Amino acid sequence: MKLFLRIFTGQGITLQGEINLSDLPNDLARQVQATLTPENLTAAAAAQPNPLMVDASEYELVIHPDDPNQTSQRYELVDADDNIDVLEVLDDIMHEIVRRKKGQS
Repeated sequence: MKLFLRIFTGQGITLQGEINLSDLPNDLARQVQATLTPENLTAAAAAQPNPLMVDASEYELVIHPDDPNQTSQRYELVDADDNIDVLEVLDDIMHEIVRRKKGQS
């Protein structure tokens, strides 16, 4: 499975990248499989941001399955109190993407 992640920070910075699940550290890969289920992602995408949080980040996640007969799934999420567990995993994925990009330069 390949994960494409884009984060629009509240400060106007956009981070994006993609990574295969098999390229993640084992602990993070297990977290991804346990946390980023369709049910959890759908619920997290429905969460509403705190209206006082004017600099909330926005997340776009596209999951491309290994099986070409399955369709990719796309989710859009925003910073909210109700979806923090999912957002923490997405932040960890982005950290790994950035770490790997730095290693390539």
